[in-house]
Amino acid sequence: MADSAAAQQQQPVRQQVNLDTLSIDQLQRLRKQVDEEMNMLKSNVQTLGSALERFNVSLGTVQRLKEGESELMIPVSSSMYMRGKTNANDKVTIDLGTGISAKVSNEEGQAILKRKIDYVLKNRKAFQEDLKKKMMIADNITSVLQKRIQEQTAMLEATGLSKGPSTS
Repeated sequence: MADSAAAQQQQPVRQQVNLDTLSIDQLQRLRKQVDEEMNMLKSNVQTLGSALERFNVSLGTVQRLKEGESELMIPVSSSMYMRGKTNANDKVTIDLGTGISAKVSNEEGQAILKRKIDYVLKNRKAFQEDLKKKMMIADNITSVLQKRIQEQTAMLEATGLSKGPSTS
């Protein structure tokens, strides 16, 4: 029972809003809010893409270590590297997260990296789906906003308020 109450508190309350009932100002504020949410989602997708790239490079490196001796460039500083050679090694040190590393077999290291890759792919896909939904919402808001502005312009022209002062 407590678990379901905690789950309900964690999920945001989503409320359906009829866009046709909102004023132009409210539509503009809503569009700005949706744009900010889209930017956040885009940033998350990019961050996860970078993490995915790093995990794939790490996986390739661990796989090459299993194959035997290989040459590699070892970073000495952010802009300086040193040539090195590795021997076939059955043990690798893997970052498990939050600063914790573990020495595991090469196969276990590959399995850990594959799980991390799968996890990042799953989350990136979820963010991309959320982003698509937000883009559709933004398009709907823009359509209603344009329609509302056209209606207001037509109404002003019909009443003669949009014309400048007459010189008659």
